[in-house]
Amino acid sequence: MPPRADPPGNRHDAFIGSGGGQVTLVVYLPAALIPYTRNRSTHARRPRGVDVFGGDNGGRPIDWAKVSGAGYGFAFLKASEGEHTTDKQFAHNWTATRSAGVVRGAYHYLDGNSNGSAQAQHFCAVLAANGGLLADDVPPILDLESLGNESAKDLAATAHAFLDAAEATLQRPFMIDTGIYFAGNDGTFGDMPLWVPRYGDIEDPGVPHGWTDWAFWQTSETGEVRGIDGPCDGNYFHRETPADRQAWVAGH
Repeated sequence: MPPRADPPGNRHDAFIGSGGGQVTLVVYLPAALIPYTRNRSTHARRPRGVDVFGGDNGGRPIDWAKVSGAGYGFAFLKASEGEHTTDKQFAHNWTATRSAGVVRGAYHYLDGNSNGSAQAQHFCAVLAANGGLLADDVPPILDLESLGNESAKDLAATAHAFLDAAEATLQRPFMIDTGIYFAGNDGTFGDMPLWVPRYGDIEDPGVPHGWTDWAFWQTSETGEVRGIDGPCDGNYFHRETPADRQAWVAGH
């Protein structure tokens, strides 16, 4: 999944002195230049995971036993895109993650220019052809990151049409993957669990319009993980233990 950058002009403002004949100094610095020390102990306690698509690992099957052995306990797997595209490694990833003891989740990349209900039918068919969802799988995920030629209002209508159809078929609520500044988010998805991408040396990713908290955080697109050749996306779960993650999955 491509990165979502912070908007241009992100800055840190510093003010020194005011009134009484004093000089007021206003300094604008790019946020990237402001020193920040991450609380690494907090992140170290959070369960780690990856998300992948067919182009990762050079397009070859991933060795999920090695990924699991490296301490990565969950994986989000691209299943489908639009009305017709099926990820070429999904069948392998869906079965091999479970065999390796990696908690799995499947995501659909929404095409804003295609019919939402038809896309839901395709996603559900891909899952059914590979054994379907099990109770301990992470909730299915809708990836919102491209407007296509639609307005935010039209994209939201497409997304809701997808969700209505897919949830009726799968009988599972969905999680949403979307960025802080994605223009296609109209604020109507905030009652759903959030997987949010945000890169950089930060303590917390924040949330898009409509949400108050996040469940999963994609922290990097350049992670190095044993079992995957080349960079891949790295993620944290919000809580602090695998048991917390299991309890969260059971409640969704």
